[in-house]
Formats: sequence, structure tokens, C-alpha cells
Amino acid sequence: MEQVAQIWQRVEPLGSAFVAAYACPTGDLGAEYLGYFRIFPLRPGSYFDAGSIGEGMAAGRQVSPEQALAVAMEAARVSLDGG
Repeated sequence: MEQVAQIWQRVEPLGSAFVAAYACPTGDLGAEYLGYFRIFPLRPGSYFDAGSIGEGMAAGRQVSPEQALAVAMEAARVSLDGG
């Protein structure tokens, strides 16, 4: 996990694609986090790079950025599996 100026993100290979996940603070004083994902054909430098071929948001708010990233990565897996 990378933290730069309160930005939490993770990039991992998944099958023949790469998934970039991002945890966004929300709620009072950033006490909760939402997980977002983007799917790329080539390894991106970050979640915010251009060239994604799909994207989505994980369900529910999480209590930590780590949990939001994990839930976003799972949502990406489901999306790639056609679910």
C-alpha cells in the first residue's frame, strides 16, 4: 500500500490485466473509506493514469483504507469474471 498526501492506492496484476484500487476518505473527518477500482490492459503508474478499460466502486464504506482497497480489489475480480 502506498500513502502519499492522504492518497491510498494499490496496483496488482489480475489475469491478463492490471487493477488499480483507490481508497477515498469519506464521512466525518475521513473516518470511513470508499474503495474504487480501475482496470488497465498495461500496468499503470497509479489509479489516476489514463487508459483504463473498466472501472467501478466497491459496495459499502470501510473503517480503514486497507479494507477499502481489499474490497475494491475483490469487486474488480468479480467484474472481470463477468459478475
